[in-house]
Order: sequence, then structure tokens, then C-alpha cells
Amino acid sequence: MEMSKVVLLIDDTAADRQLCRSYLHQDDRYHYEFLEAASISQGNELYHLYQPDLVLLDFAMPDGDGIEILNSWRREFGSSPLPVIVLTGQGDERVAVQAMKSGAQDYLVKRLVTPTKLCRTAHQVLERMALLRNLRTENDYPHLLNEIALRVRRSLNLQEILTTTVQAVRQALKTDRVLIYQFQVDGSGQIVAEAVLPNYISSLNDYMTDTCLQAKHKSFDPQETTSAITDIYQANLSDCHVAMLERLQVRANLVVPILVAQETLEPDEETLAPSTSYLWGLLIVHQCDRPRLWQLWEIELLEQLATQMAIAIRQALLVQNLQTLNTQLEATVKQRTQELQAINDQLIHTNAQLSAANRLKDEFLANMSHEFRTPLNAILGMAEGLLDGIFGALADRQMHAVATITQSGQQLLALVNDILDLAMIEAGQLTLDPTPVNVRQICETSLAAVYSLAHQKQLQLSLTISSAISTIVADEPRIQQVLVSLLNNAVKFTPEGGSIALSVHYSEGPASSSSPSADSLSWDPPQWEQESWGWIEFSVQDTGIGIAPENLPKLFHTFVQIESDLNRQYPGTGLGLALVKRIVDLHQGQVQVQSELGAGSCFTVRLPHQLKSHLASAPALAPLFPVLSQPNLVPLSSQTQGIQILLVDDRPASIDTMTSYLESRGYQIMVAQSSAAAIELTQLQSPQLILIHLRRLDIQTLTTLHQIRKQPNLAQVPMLALADVPPSYDLVSSDQLPVDDYLILPAPLKLLAEKIQSLLISSREQPLNG
Repeated sequence: MEMSKVVLLIDDTAADRQLCRSYLHQDDRYHYEFLEAASISQGNELYHLYQPDLVLLDFAMPDGDGIEILNSWRREFGSSPLPVIVLTGQGDERVAVQAMKSGAQDYLVKRLVTPTKLCRTAHQVLERMALLRNLRTENDYPHLLNEIALRVRRSLNLQEILTTTVQAVRQALKTDRVLIYQFQVDGSGQIVAEAVLPNYISSLNDYMTDTCLQAKHKSFDPQETTSAITDIYQANLSDCHVAMLERLQVRANLVVPILVAQETLEPDEETLAPSTSYLWGLLIVHQCDRPRLWQLWEIELLEQLATQMAIAIRQALLVQNLQTLNTQLEATVKQRTQELQAINDQLIHTNAQLSAANRLKDEFLANMSHEFRTPLNAILGMAEGLLDGIFGALADRQMHAVATITQSGQQLLALVNDILDLAMIEAGQLTLDPTPVNVRQICETSLAAVYSLAHQKQLQLSLTISSAISTIVADEPRIQQVLVSLLNNAVKFTPEGGSIALSVHYSEGPASSSSPSADSLSWDPPQWEQESWGWIEFSVQDTGIGIAPENLPKLFHTFVQIESDLNRQYPGTGLGLALVKRIVDLHQGQVQVQSELGAGSCFTVRLPHQLKSHLASAPALAPLFPVLSQPNLVPLSSQTQGIQILLVDDRPASIDTMTSYLESRGYQIMVAQSSAAAIELTQLQSPQLILIHLRRLDIQTLTTLHQIRKQPNLAQVPMLALADVPPSYDLVSSDQLPVDDYLILPAPLKLLAEKIQSLLISSREQPLNG
């Protein structure tokens, strides 16, 4: 059966109101209840009081016209549709247009109205309003349900869920009060959550011993449905029930039971019986200022919310039971827990001290490494200048002495670099820069780095790469550092006349707990696919002295060396393999070693690899061995004559070294020993290239770089940063530096000259802007 529809008749003529009632009574689709008003003011009051389903509004009224009240309602209710049909005594298109623009749903001329036409128009308006209301409900109220359901899943705080529910319901239904009433075992109860307008009394936390509610609790039938009361004085309620509602200022209410499921054990106490429900409480909505005819969608909304509340309550009860069990368990082991806590506190204190000491050690090593670089740069630079004859010809004994200085300086530089790398890794500040790496090229470059020493010992070097391998995604400088370190060790511990083989091949990696995943990598690889997972394995095998089994666990510890005759012949720091292990770990790879004392060793580095993206036929490259070509750059004076270079540096030894070397190559050097001097010189002169020393964490120099780059006459001038460490060590991307390239110091002066010439050539080839 269709719900009743409330119709408000606003017309100053009683006969016209009676005629409309009689016409609508003939409607066999709806049952209508009528409210009547003979003036605009009375109609406005009834509209706000009862919110009728349909309004028949006479256009011409003694205290105003229908357009005025329509506009008033439109301003008050915003975009909400108005269920209004405008009636007028004369057919006037102007009035019709005004009425429709003001929010009316239709327009009828009184003298042309028939029972059929009025009923049909009423049907259309009621159906249109229902459709609009359903659309609005479909958009708004499922969102409310989803929000509450999300909070139920996200939180087990029952009070928070109850409070959220009453506030959301009160706002959605535009009612005066919403509360949740919880029954006690004896039938009494308490209001545990409430949302109420300020002008009505609050009943939160009130205990109620009303005999009517107690009787309802005792005689409750789980199949009982929702109670919707339009007016408490017309609902045939008992006197005690009406009195209780009057104390709360209630005129209309909507009550939905909250039924919480519970499982019980069968008589054998081993299996669960089908779930039963008990009346936990009530979800109640109050309209206090007037009677209210509750709509079907309002009832359905409240019933669905009551179901959500039941789920939340049951979850909270389960959590409470678990907390009770936990409390009992904690009481049982309290003494033991206190003892363990005391031990744990001591461990925390000890670990904190160890962490602080380790952090201070890392900071000390990193700072000392940087401090070593400045004098090393001068020592190696001056030595290279002496060997190149920049400061005049040297005798043979002098050349030998300078060569020894250079070799010792390079060994010290390698030690400084290893210490810095380890300190950065241990501090978690060393990040990888993965790019596609040509496997053959990196292998040949690594072998070239050890070729000279291997040639001196008459060692045979060989390279074998699987034909299916072309590239791998990795940090190229770091992987080359790993390979060179392993090859250096192989050369060092292989007697004269032996052999060293570097081989690269692919192995499939089954999806297992030991296989890395894309989420576990310390850098972002391509999207891994289960079927394309694998490893690229770099193996360095030698015919050296081998390693005793008891020494294998010591290999990757820092500052630890294995005792051997060759080890005493070739001393080291014990950092190489430790650094290899940590770099490979950063790649989520593995390092494996197989060795037999007296027969040689094989170190294998396994790096994660995606088969589909990087396996292909390797391009044919000319072998580098036994002939190795080294780049040589000796710029002619005619090419460099007159080229001005601005050197920004505050280290006298470094200035002296680079100035002497570059001037011997024909360059004109201007020196600025501060940022302010550099900016002033660039404004007075127009250097063709700028060299600038970039200290670690040097914010001032970075600012100077940006200021220089902003000068119009220097926008295209190449800039070369002379850095103590790579930019990534300072957590600064090289893309953020406004320079064209950077060189890590100490570096060979020939390499500096190559960088300068390359940048100058590139700047000449670039087209002018504009």
C-alpha cells in the first residue's frame, strides 16, 4: 500500500480548497491528508511545520502573491526542489514563466482544472519529487553508510563509532535529536551517545528505569520491526510512555532496534550453533518541534545504520573479551615481565650508547676523509705537474721519487675513498643511481684498470660474456668499483704466471622468499614480472693462493685481513671486500665465494635482473686486450691561447697547482678566493669557462653558482664544479647543480684539461639563443 501524502492547500477561497480536496479524493493511487491555509503567512508556517509532500498554491492572495513565497522558500532551501503547483484564476503565460523560474513544478488555470487533470498533475509532481529525492539520497546516504562502515573497519573504539553515527544521522535527517540507548541486563538502560540541537535538553549518560522500556526489553521479539510515530499524541501510546517522551520534549520519533549477533555452543560444546541475536539497544531519532511523517527512505536508512552499529558493537565486545584475557595473562607473568623490562631497559641504554659511538665514528671518518682530500689534491696535482715537466725537467732519480709520491698518494686516496664510502653506507646516506649499464663495456673497463699490474706479474686475463646478455639496470660507477676491487684482489693474491678470468652469465631466479622484490629494492627498478625474474652473475676466478675454510667468515668484515705471505707482500686495509658486500647489498644482490687453499678462489656477484627488458644479443666489440688505448689530451696553444678561465677556490695549494698547470696549457687564469669576489669578477670580466670548488654541504657556493648563472652574459658560459664528493653524498642531485659537469677531487690534471676542452668545444657548438 502506498504511503499517505500530505497536501498543503494555500488559497483564500474556501470553495476552491473544497473543490481541490474533492478532486484529489477521487485519486485511486494515493491517500491524501490535507492541510489548509487562507493566507501566505499561514501557509508558510504550515510548510515549515509539516514539510508537506505537495503544495497547491493560489497565485493571487490577499497578503501577497505566490511568486514571493516561492522565492522565499528558494532562498531558504537552496537547490532543494519545491513540490509546488501554482493555481491562478486567469491564464497568463507571464505568470507561468515566473512561477516555473521561481521553483514551481507546474502551473494550472483554475477554470480548466478537472479531477483527472489535477490528479495526473499531482502524480507527475509527486513522482518527479520522489525521483529527485531518490537521486539525492543515492548520492548522499550511501556515502554516509560507506563512511560509517569504513570507521567500523578502521577503529575498534566503540564510543567513537557511536558518536559518529548519531552526529551523521542528525545531520542527514535534519532532525532535532538522535540518540543510542543501551539496555542493561535488568531491562533498565542508559543513553550512551547523543547528537542534539542546542535549544533542546541533552540526555547523554542518563539512566532510565522506565517500566515501559523494561517491559519492551523483556517481551522483545527479534522479528519486531521499526517503530515510526508521526505524532506521539495520535499514536495510542501508554501514559507512561508519553510522559517519558514529554520529558525529552519529543513530538515524533523513529525507533530502530539494534540486534547484536552472538554464537552459542551446541550441547557437546565443540561446535557453534547458528548465530542468534539479542536486543542490545535502540537507535532513536526525535523530532521535537512538530509532528513529522517519516519517509520510507528515512526508515530504510536508519535500519541499515542499525545493522552497521550491530557489527561494530560485536567487534568491540570481542576486543573487550580479548583484552580481559590479555589482562589475566599479564597478571600471571607480571613479575617475569618486570625482570625482562629491567634487562630490556639496560639493553636499550647500551644500544643507544653503541649507536651514538658508531655515529660519532662515522662522522669522524667522513670528516677526516674530506680533510685528507685537500692536501692530497695538491700533492697529486703537483706530482703530476712535475712528471709532465710543468716546473722544468727532472733527473731520473727525481722522476722516480715523484712517481713514488704519486703512487703512494693514489693508495692513500683509495683508502680515503673506501673509508668515506663505508661511512656513508653505514649512515644510510649513500644512494644508488640506477641506469642501463652495458655489461661488456663495464667488464672491459674494469679489466683495463688492473691490466698494468697484471701485466707486470705476467698474469693472463680473460673475459667471457654470455651471448644473451647485453645490459643490466644498476649503478654503473658502484658496480665498476665492485668489479675492480675483486679483480685487484685476484691480481694481488695470484702468483706470477697465473690467470684471472672474469665471466658473466645469466641464471634463473625462482620466486622464493630469498628473491628480492621491487618493493624491497633500495632503488626503483622496472616493474618486475614473475616469469621474467633472474640474476646476472659476475664471477672473478683466479689461480691464486686460495682461502682456508676457517677464514671465509672473516672475508667481508671491515679492517680484517687474512694472514698470508702475499698479504704481507701487498699490505692493505681490509676494506675492499667489506665495501663490495655493502654495495651489492644496496642493489639487493648477493656475494658468494668458493675457494680451495692453494688452488684459487672464485667470487661471484649476483645482481637482480629483468629478463625481458635487458636480455638480447650482445653487440660485437673489439677486444681491449692485450692492447689498451688510453685517452690522451694535449691541447695546442693555438686552441687555448687567450681563453680566460675563472677559478673560484680558497685553497692556496690547489690554486697554485691548477693555475700552473692550466697556464702551461695556454689558458689565462683569473682567481677569486671568495663568493663575493667571484660575483664581482664575473660582472667585470667575461670568462669563457668557470671552475668553482664545491665543498661538502656548501650552501654558500651553491647560492653563488645560481647567482652567476642568472647573469645574462654568463647564461651560456660552461661551468665545471670541483667537488670533494659526488653530489649524491650531500643528498643533492647533480641535476640541481647549475653546472655543466663536475669533477671529483683529487683528480689527474690531464682529466681536468680534458673536461675543460670538452666543455669549451660543446659551448662553441651550441646555437645562440634568440
